[in-house]
Amino acid sequence: MAFAVLLEWASSYGLDTLIVEDYIGGGVQSSDGLYTASLSGFFEYAGKFHALPVLMRVPQKRLAGLSKAKEHHYPVHATDALAHCYAHIRKERL
Repeated sequence: MAFAVLLEWASSYGLDTLIVEDYIGGGVQSSDGLYTASLSGFFEYAGKFHALPVLMRVPQKRLAGLSKAKEHHYPVHATDALAHCYAHIRKERL
């Protein structure tokens, strides 16, 4: 249900790509780490199920858009997500 709401919202803005920060963990995983990995997998699967392009990005890929994202003064995780979007847009325009 929540993913359907996300798709509807994205479609209303003409968005056509799902960008997911890939979780790269090593060693013993905490319950938070396992949950994060399962969320990444869910979004990867759900995007493909709905024929929506999914870009799995390592955390470092957001750095190209981080300064612009910080201008919005959002909480840290929202800023990181927005930075991934700005980095992707920047790459597409090059």
